[in-house]
Amino acid sequence: MPHVFISYSREDTAFVEQLERDLNARGIVTWRDTSSIVGGEEWYSAIVRGIDDAYIVIQVVTVASNLSKWVRREGLYADQRDLPIIPVRPDPACRMPFHLIDAQPVDFSDYAAGLARLVAAIQSTPQNMPAPRHSAEMDYLDFLLSEMKADLRTARYVNLGASYEKRAPSAQTYHDDLDEFELNLENLVPAEQIRGEQFDRPGDPVEDARQPLRELPRAILLGEPGAGKTFTLKQLAVDLAREAHDALEADADAAPPLPVFVALRSYKGHEPFAAFVGAQLGPLQGRYEELLAAGRLVLLLDALNEMQRRGNGRDLVAEVRGYLRDKQPWVVSCRVRDYQEELRDLPDVGKVRLKPLDLPRIKQVIDRRFHKQPEQAAALWEALRGSDALLRAWEAFAEADQAEAFWGRRRPDNVKLSYVSNEGAAWRRMHGDRRRMMLLCRNPFMLFMVCGTFERLGQLPDNRGALFADFVSNLLKREERTSRQTGQAWIETGIIRGALAELAYAMQRSEKGTEIAHAEAVRVLEAMPGVDDPDLLLRLAASASLLDVGESVRYTHQLLQEYFASEVMGSAMDRGQPPTQFWPPERWWEPQGWEETAIILAGVRGDPENVARWIAPAQPEAAWQALTESGIEVDPDNIQPETRAALVESARAKTREANPVGRAAAYRVLGRLAVDDRPGIGLPAGGPAQDPDYWVGIPAGPFLIGSDKEKDPRADGDELPQFEADLPTYWIARCPVTYAQYEAF
Repeated sequence: MPHVFISYSREDTAFVEQLERDLNARGIVTWRDTSSIVGGEEWYSAIVRGIDDAYIVIQVVTVASNLSKWVRREGLYADQRDLPIIPVRPDPACRMPFHLIDAQPVDFSDYAAGLARLVAAIQSTPQNMPAPRHSAEMDYLDFLLSEMKADLRTARYVNLGASYEKRAPSAQTYHDDLDEFELNLENLVPAEQIRGEQFDRPGDPVEDARQPLRELPRAILLGEPGAGKTFTLKQLAVDLAREAHDALEADADAAPPLPVFVALRSYKGHEPFAAFVGAQLGPLQGRYEELLAAGRLVLLLDALNEMQRRGNGRDLVAEVRGYLRDKQPWVVSCRVRDYQEELRDLPDVGKVRLKPLDLPRIKQVIDRRFHKQPEQAAALWEALRGSDALLRAWEAFAEADQAEAFWGRRRPDNVKLSYVSNEGAAWRRMHGDRRRMMLLCRNPFMLFMVCGTFERLGQLPDNRGALFADFVSNLLKREERTSRQTGQAWIETGIIRGALAELAYAMQRSEKGTEIAHAEAVRVLEAMPGVDDPDLLLRLAASASLLDVGESVRYTHQLLQEYFASEVMGSAMDRGQPPTQFWPPERWWEPQGWEETAIILAGVRGDPENVARWIAPAQPEAAWQALTESGIEVDPDNIQPETRAALVESARAKTREANPVGRAAAYRVLGRLAVDDRPGIGLPAGGPAQDPDYWVGIPAGPFLIGSDKEKDPRADGDELPQFEADLPTYWIARCPVTYAQYEAF
C-alpha cells in the first residue's frame, strides 16, 4: 500500500511518535522502522522495501539526525529513487543537511501550523510510486550508489594518473636465500618485476588509474597520504555499480559483477573476515559465498594502512592476507610507506601507484570545484601562479618526455622552452613563489583544502601546516557559530584543540594506529583540563567534520589526525624531550606512524631545519623528510651547518646497524647529502675507474650469446639463434652503476 516513509533519529522518537499519530488520524498511511517492521524480519531489507514502496519521504531534521549515518543513507537512497523529500524541522535554527539544501523545510516551531502545512504538502503530492523493485541485487546497488553520493562524486572526479607493474603468467618461483619470488599477472605482457625493497619502483604510465584496476585480477593501489586512494576506489565502485545496475535493468540474466566496498579500518576481528566482508552486501549478505564462488563480486578493500593490526588475539592483517590468497578479483589500497610489504607474499599481484596531479589536472579540479563561480576559479588559479603560458610550458616539458622535471628548477636541454619567452617567464614565476603552493596542490587532498581555504579567505596560506591550521580553525569556528545560534552547548575552542591533539596522540600510540574505542576516547578526554563533558566534546568535533564517532572514534582523514598529533610532538620538542619516544632505538628505521606528523610539524612551525635537527639523532631519514617535504622551500645544498652536521653524524653512526634495512636507510641520507664515500657508490677522487677493488676481471674464453628456442619457448627476435663467441679478457664492476655515476658519464 502506498505510504509516507518517515526518516528520523531515535533521539527524536517522542516528536516522531506524535507526528505519526497526527498523520494517521488524518488518513495518511505512514511507515517507520519501529512500527512497520515485522518481528524477525531482516532490518536492512525492510528499510529498503519501506522506501521502495513509498510515494513521499519525510525527513525529520535535527542536530541528532544530521549526525545519523542511517538518516543520511535513507535520504540519499530516496533521492536516488527520485522520491520527493519533505524536510520537517522541529527547530527552525537547525541547519539543513547538504543533500536537502535545495528543499523547502516545514518548520514546526508552531506545531499545529507546521502540521497543517505538512498535511497539505502530502495531500497535494500524487501517489505515483516508482516501479516495484524485487531484485535484492538492485536494492544493494541502489544503496551503494546512494552511500557513495554517486552523482556528486562523478561531477567532482578527475582521472588520476598512475604507474603500474605487471608480469606475464609463469610458475611461482621461491628463492630461499632471499625470501622473494616473482610476481605474475594473467594475460598481460612482461614488464617490470616487483621485489621486496624495490616495491616503490615506477612502472608503466596510465592516464586513468581505474583502467589497470579494472583489468588486473589482483591489484594493490598505492599512494602517498592524500593521494586520492579512497576517492579512486569509491569512484571505481560507482563505475562498477552503475554498469551492473544498467545491465540488470536491461537483462537480469547478464549476471554483471557487483562491487563490494570494504573500509578495512572497520574490521576489529569480532568475526571471521569473510563474514565481515559479506555483511557489507546488506540484503545480499546471505548470498555472499554463492556470489563469490560464481565470480560475481569485485572486492574493493580500502586503506590497509588504517586497519587495526591485532584483535581478539589475532593478527588481522595476516588474516586478510590469507583470505585474499585464493580470491580474485580484488583491489587493496594502502599508503606507500606503511603496509606494502604485508602483501608481497600474494601471487599474481599487480601494483598501481597513484601519481601526483599534473598541472592540467590541478586546473581541472579547480574548475570543477568552482564550476558555478568561474571568476573564483580564475582567481585561485592566478594565486597559485597559474596561467595559459604556464600550461604551454607544461606542454613543452611533456612533449620532451620531461613532465616530472617541470616541478624542478632545472630545465633539461631537450625541453624547447626559451628563457625569455612568456612560457619560460611563467615557469620561473611559479618556482619563484616562496610558498611553493602549486607544488603542494599536486596532492589531491591538499588541493581540496586549498580550494576550501581560498573560498573562505580569498587568499592562500604559506605552507601545508598553515593550510591545516586554517582548515581546522574554520571548521571549529563554523561549528561554534552554529552552536551559539541554536542555543547548543559549546566548549572553548582552545580546550577542544588540546583535547583533539591528545586524542590523535593516543590513536597513533595505540595498536590500531588510526582509531580508539569510544570508551578509551572518553578516558583520554576525562583526563584533560577543562573537559567536563567528553561526550559533548566528541559530538562537537563530529559536527565539525573532524571526527567520526561511533563504537570507535577516528579522524575523518588520517592527515587531520597527524596534524593534531603534531601539536603533541611539537610540545615534546619544546620541552627538550628526545625524539626516541616516537622512533624507538631498537627499530628506528621502521615506519612508526609519526613520519607525516613530523613533516606537518615542520610546516606548522615554519622552521623545517629546527625540526630536522631535533629528529635527526633518532631517525635521520625522517629528519630529511621533515626538512624537504614540509612545503617550505629549503635548498638541501645550503642548509645550516648544524643541521647538516646533525644529519650526517646520525646517519654515519647508524651505518653500523646490524639490520640491512636500517643500514640502507642511513646510507640513503648520506647519499642525498652527497657524503656516501663507499667504494663504487659515489664519485671519489679519480673516479671509480681508479679503484682496483671496484672491478672484477673476467678471463678470455668462449661465451654463449642468445637463447635456445627449445629450452626457452618464449625466446624470440634478437635472442635467436644461440651461438658461441670468443671474448677477450674484460672487466665488470662489482656494483650496479649509480645515478651519480651515470650522470657523470
